[in-house]
Amino acid sequence: MRRHGIANLPGGIATGVLLMVAAVAFADDGRSLTSPASEEGITALIRDLSDPVYEKRQFATRRLCAIGMPAAAALRAVAEGNDVETSLRAGAVLSALASLMFAGVDVRLSLSSDRIAWNESPDLHITVVNNSPYPARVPFEKGPAGQ
Repeated sequence: MRRHGIANLPGGIATGVLLMVAAVAFADDGRSLTSPASEEGITALIRDLSDPVYEKRQFATRRLCAIGMPAAAALRAVAEGNDVETSLRAGAVLSALASLMFAGVDVRLSLSSDRIAWNESPDLHITVVNNSPYPARVPFEKGPAGQ
């Protein structure tokens, strides 16, 4: 019996989904997690990743998750830095974003025939349409056409 739900997702995807849900669900201090972000706002949030106040670090982490890919370049820059707290938190946000490989992407599957005999090998066509302004990761290797 096949079960559905977050518990049955691969670990990285489940972690990413949980972080994104947490980013939106726990904005209980009155600050908006979903408002548009400016470059200066992202820089300030990255600074807050190492703030002495735990709640401020948590909010910055959640807000950067909610911002998503627009914050990725700045997060990558600090993920390799010397500040342990900042690099760990930046790495966690980047991992969550990487796990959401098909965010904003439509995937369509089609077969070469409506009916397939048991001894036939149908052609499977995969069409990936990226509706986001960011590169989408495809979780399989691209082979030459016709193979």
